[in-house]
Amino acid sequence: MERRGVEFVHVYCVDNILVRLADPVFIGFCVLQGADCGAKVSAHLRGAPPLVDYLPSAQPGPAPRGAPPLSPALQDHPWSWLQVVEKAYPEEPVGVVCQVDGVPQVVEYSEISPDTAQLRASEGGLLYNAGNICNHFFTRGFLKAVTREFEPLLKPHVAVKKVPYVDEEGNLIKPLKPNGIKMEKFVFDVFRFAKNFVAFEVLREEEFSPLKNAEPADRDSPRTSRQALLAQHYRWALQAGARFLDAHGAWPPELPGLPPNGDPPAICEISPLVSYSGEGLEVYLQGREFQSPFILDEDQARELLQPRES
Repeated sequence: MERRGVEFVHVYCVDNILVRLADPVFIGFCVLQGADCGAKVSAHLRGAPPLVDYLPSAQPGPAPRGAPPLSPALQDHPWSWLQVVEKAYPEEPVGVVCQVDGVPQVVEYSEISPDTAQLRASEGGLLYNAGNICNHFFTRGFLKAVTREFEPLLKPHVAVKKVPYVDEEGNLIKPLKPNGIKMEKFVFDVFRFAKNFVAFEVLREEEFSPLKNAEPADRDSPRTSRQALLAQHYRWALQAGARFLDAHGAWPPELPGLPPNGDPPAICEISPLVSYSGEGLEVYLQGREFQSPFILDEDQARELLQPRES
């Protein structure tokens, strides 16, 4: 990377259908903050202390009542927080971004007790809810330091897993319950070595819909991933001024918002080669009507730029 002139690295989890590759807003934010390490989070942090130490907000205002004094280490680990998004539910399988003994870390969901995960803040939201969505920024210099100095200091995590095995008769057994222990290290374990760590909050419906379960699971399945992408593209199209007819040629009903479960009123897919995050779509969609399903790829975009027949 050094020979190629690469200075910044974006690391993301492959199971998130809404991930924004090399997000210029996130990377630009980290660069402008002088960060050597950064993470996107989906969270709601108003008045919520971290698991061990109070996690300060970049927004002005007093610390929450009962928060412990700020650690001197905070001077070396500034945090920045943007939009507010609530973690979906206490048992959601994502770690919590927090401070432990004054340094940034991710505490894995498997390492937080159910009672702790259920705790609520005074306004009713989850207390520990800065969800780690495995979307990180690193400088090349920081990664170089990790590999040369800090890697031996990383401690393994204990993960109880369902591990397939071969029984005494040679049969492959796929257990239904956890039967083994795996020792794991995670990319976010290096956060604690950062000199300037920043966290960047994002809207869940725009940037996080993981695929973790097989059908017919109600959450984090192929179906919910598909619905999240279709809902996002439908919102983009409406914001760009498009109108849709359903598969039967009728106007879909006016709704105050998109349904939390299920497909949007019309199916619309937008190629990332046409729009990265919903920008620039007005030139194709403004004031036009489209039949569901509608796919806006490069060929369709070129066709829409042709002069309209009078």
